[in-house]
Amino acid sequence: MSDHFIRIIPVDPRFVPTKRAQKAAIAVIRAAAPMTDEVSSETDDQIVFRDCGENFERVRCPGCGNEIALDTWQEWMSADYSDDDGFRLEALAIPCCNHRATLNELRYEMAQGFSRYVLSAMNIGQELPSSVLAKLEGALGCQLRIIRQMI
Repeated sequence: MSDHFIRIIPVDPRFVPTKRAQKAAIAVIRAAAPMTDEVSSETDDQIVFRDCGENFERVRCPGCGNEIALDTWQEWMSADYSDDDGFRLEALAIPCCNHRATLNELRYEMAQGFSRYVLSAMNIGQELPSSVLAKLEGALGCQLRIIRQMI
C-alpha cells in the first residue's frame, strides 16, 4: 500500500521559520486533520530537493511552457548540487526560449520544490483547504508551496 504525504515548504527555499512558528504550524495541521498518521517539522542545513515521488509527470520552462527533457533536467540538477552546499539554485538559461530561471522556478507537474524547511503530514486523507493554507502561512510567516508526494 502506498503512503501519501503532503510536504509544505516555503516559496523562498532559504527561509526557515522560528521554532515557535514551526510548533504553531504543527498545531494547525493537527487541528485541521486530526486523523493524520504523522506530522513532522524539519530544518536542513542545506537546500534540499522536495520531490513528489510517484506523482512526477514532467518539467516545463516557466518562460514558454515547453517541456524540458528529463535527461537535461537531471544534468542541471547534478551541476547545481554540491555535497558541501546542497543546491545552490543558480539561474540558468533554458534553451527553448533563453528564459533565465533557477531549478526552483521551473514548472513541475506535479508540484516539487527546494527548501531548507519542510512541514510534512502522512496520509492526511483530504485536500488541504485554502483556509488551512492561509493559517499555515500566518503561523510560519511566509508564502507556502504544497507538494503531494506518493511513495
